[in-house]
Amino acid sequence: MTVNNAQAEQLCFVPMPSGPATAAAGDEQTIYISADESESWGKGDIQLRGDIELIQGNRLLRAEQAAYYRDDQRITAEGGVSLTEEGLLLKGKRIMLDAQSEAATLEGGSYQIAGRSARGAAEKISIISREHILLEDASYTTCPPGDESWRFRAASITLKPTENDGVARHMRLEVLGVPVFYFPYINFPLGERKTGLLSPSIGSSDSVGREVTIPFYWNIAPERDATLSVRQMSRRGTQLTGEFRYLNENGEGQLEAEYLSNDHQTETNRHFFQYQHQSYWQAWQASIDLQQLSDRDYFRDLSREKERYSSRLLESSATLNYADDSWYWSLALQHNKSLDDPDVVVITPTQRLPQLRFAHDRGFADNLSFSLQGEFASFRKSSDLTALRFDIKPTLSAYYGDSAAYLKPSIGWQGTGYWVDGSPSELRQLPTVSLDSGLWFERHQQIGKKRYQQSLEPRLYFLYVPYRDQNNLPAADQLFDTQLSEFDFDSLFSENRYSGIDRVGDEQRVTLSLASRWFDDHGRQRLQVSVGQRYNLAEQRVILADETAAGKGWSNLLAEIDGQVNRFITTSGLVEWDNRQGWLEKANFQLAFERDPKRRVALGLNFRRALLKQSTLKARWPLSGRWSIMGDLTYSFYRSQALNTQLGLEYDNCCWRVRMAAQEYINDNDGSRNSGIAIQFELKGLTSVGSKISGFSEHKSPGIN
Repeated sequence: MTVNNAQAEQLCFVPMPSGPATAAAGDEQTIYISADESESWGKGDIQLRGDIELIQGNRLLRAEQAAYYRDDQRITAEGGVSLTEEGLLLKGKRIMLDAQSEAATLEGGSYQIAGRSARGAAEKISIISREHILLEDASYTTCPPGDESWRFRAASITLKPTENDGVARHMRLEVLGVPVFYFPYINFPLGERKTGLLSPSIGSSDSVGREVTIPFYWNIAPERDATLSVRQMSRRGTQLTGEFRYLNENGEGQLEAEYLSNDHQTETNRHFFQYQHQSYWQAWQASIDLQQLSDRDYFRDLSREKERYSSRLLESSATLNYADDSWYWSLALQHNKSLDDPDVVVITPTQRLPQLRFAHDRGFADNLSFSLQGEFASFRKSSDLTALRFDIKPTLSAYYGDSAAYLKPSIGWQGTGYWVDGSPSELRQLPTVSLDSGLWFERHQQIGKKRYQQSLEPRLYFLYVPYRDQNNLPAADQLFDTQLSEFDFDSLFSENRYSGIDRVGDEQRVTLSLASRWFDDHGRQRLQVSVGQRYNLAEQRVILADETAAGKGWSNLLAEIDGQVNRFITTSGLVEWDNRQGWLEKANFQLAFERDPKRRVALGLNFRRALLKQSTLKARWPLSGRWSIMGDLTYSFYRSQALNTQLGLEYDNCCWRVRMAAQEYINDNDGSRNSGIAIQFELKGLTSVGSKISGFSEHKSPGIN
């Protein structure tokens, strides 16, 4: 691919001259010489003049005058000197080169390193070997030629490209020509990962006050790294944080720890710990997520992440899964800690200690299949409530159909039993009968200049589950994992309207739905529109404590849309309409445009009658040239206030980047606010100064990707 100068500037790419066009394969010692004039004297020494090229292996030397000394294989050259080899370009007044050792010394020169666009100048450049370059009285920058926004000067700079290592002694950093600070010694990376001190981050927020974080990055190995930080907060004190990450052949993991000694506000020691790991081997998968907090207000007071700021539960879990062609097994341990105010507990967490689930599917004959689902679980709801639960559900199904229609009858049985605080319950036995059926019609349709294949898919589903009294199986205030499922298209065709199995709803219902989809000439789905509704043949008798029983008749009407207008625009939405009351019960809508990571806009609307009426806007867009704007807004129409606001401005060129952001968000639990401002200044190729600004982040780190 050919890149012109304008494209190179936009891509932050500095073209490097090509190396030798001709060199004998595997011949690193033979020297090929061309010049306008040549003169031989002595024992084969050669004087060269005019448009000189000397090629040795992948090294190319150009100059106006040169001398080649055969006995000691030494070359001297001057006048428009340039030396090109793998990833390196040197220019200067005069050069001395040893053709045997490939060492070279260049005076009054400049250098350019490919890959990182690093360049600079030096009074003297010594190539000790291909892995060791010494620059004396030198400068270094990653800005493109002609841009001196930042650079550092040093008495000496040592570059070791193969080791990804750069060392500068007596370094003075200059920004816009103004000296900023001095370091007697600094180690910097020539690639993406290098052990060393990272630049401090600076920020401010209501909770912690002014803060400065000094991180140290440790590149332990290609598959392991760590970051250790000291965080100084004016209102809280000094916090130590650490993160360790690793990869291995079968998995990956991360360890995170934080410790704050003597919080100035609470006068207590505070900490957070989290360990995450995932492993995969053959049909097995294991995961661990362990979390531990010193107190329930830790995230609210100290976290810089909004998701943690509003957390109501701290969950720790461990799972072991097995799956093959017909069997699935899952063993899980789960411990939840409530972060609510102990005087106003909203959520009473449930512990699974442990839970074993299994599922089996097997087909036989031409159209018959057998499935088996079950679980054995131990729960703890509070210190004085424990329970054992078992559940088993065999199902026999048949399938009759082709590309135009299908019919799927099923019959099953579900048995569930409990031991609550050591007392066995009566076995709950529930037969289940269902009949699922559908048709498929299709036609070709012309819309404008494009042809589409449109489908029309009516579906009819019947479900029967008899009523069983479950009020004490367990009691309504002792449910372990059960709540009413969200009313959507999945729930229209589910056998249980509840998310858990502490309750199984009685059902005598018929569900009707109609879907239409449009496919383009490449078989890609461009649009799907669906409507659905169910009809209860009898009033539902099994209900939860905060649930209103659904009577006989039609349910609310659901409508759904999912579309991809073109390569850049997608849309989705769901509407629930109350037929009896004649009003909108629930609605959500999303419209997104993404041309590339720097050009994206997403608009969302979310409505639930008497509960929620919100809009969201997330955007990042270039204004002109190097400027970009970023915004993240969540607004509540019921509260008449913004719940989350973040506005940012960014300037980004090939040399440096500055980001400015202001943010404010509200704790979903208690309504408390947290706000802050941040400025991040990054010298590309050196490091960054400032606090991380979410939303601008590319989710990249110097470590494991």
